Amino acid sequence: MSIKIMSMIWDCGPENQSERFVLLALADYANDEGECWPSIGGVARKTCLTDRGVRKIIRRLQDTGWLEIKEGGGRKNCNLYRIKTLNHVQPEHSSPLNMVPENPEPRSLNPEHGSAEPSRTIKEPSSYNSARQIVDVLCQWASEDAVRSFIAYRRKQKGKALTLTAAKRLASNLKEIFNNGGNTDDALGLAEERGWQSISPEWYFNATANSRPTRNSGGHNALMAGFAAYASKLEK
Repeated sequence: MSIKIMSMIWDCGPENQSERFVLLALADYANDEGECWPSIGGVARKTCLTDRGVRKIIRRLQDTGWLEIKEGGGRKNCNLYRIKTLNHVQPEHSSPLNMVPENPEPRSLNPEHGSAEPSRTIKEPSSYNSARQIVDVLCQWASEDAVRSFIAYRRKQKGKALTLTAAKRLASNLKEIFNNGGNTDDALGLAEERGWQSISPEWYFNATANSRPTRNSGGHNALMAGFAAYASKLEK
C-alpha cells in the first residue's frame, strides 16, 4: 500500500467516482513508485464491481493519462500498472491534475498530435499544494480519516469546497472543542450528518449534550463538564 499515492488520489484524483475508486484500489496494492500487478478479480473484489466493469474503467484511466499499463510486465506475467504521480507523464488536458514529467523522452511519451512540448521543470499544481495544506491544518486537531471525509463531503456540494482560509477557521473551532473535552472526529462527522458547512463549539456541545460520547473516558459526565466549561467561558 502506498499512502503517498493514495493521498495524491484523494486530494486531486479523477473526478469520476468509479475511476477514483478503482485508482484507489490499485494504490492499495502499489509501492511508492505507483507500481502494482494485481489481478482484475482482486480489484473487482475491493471495489465491488464486476471484472468487466473494472477492465473498462482501467482502460479509461489509461486513455486519460492516470494509468500506464505494461502487459505481462508484473509478477507471474500479470499486467504491470503504474499510477501516474507528479514525477510522471502529464495527463490529457481534461484531467484535473497538472503533472509534468521529469527528463521526458518524447518517443516514450507519445503525445497527442499537435500537443505542446512538455516543460522540463517539475511544478506541483497550486491546487495540490492547497489541498495538502488544508489536510495538514485540520489534522492538527482531528484524525486524517475524519478530515478527508469532511473535505470530500464539502467537495460534493457545488461551490462549497473547503478553502485554506475556511480550514484555518474550522481548525480554530476544533481546537476549542478539543480543549473543552469534545471529540473532534465526532464534531466533523456531526457536521456532515446535519449538512453543516462547518462546526462551532456551541453547535457541537448543544447537539451532543445528551447523546454523544467525548474523547475522555468519563463519558456523559465529562461531556457535561466540558459543555459547562464552555458555557461559562461564553458568559465571561
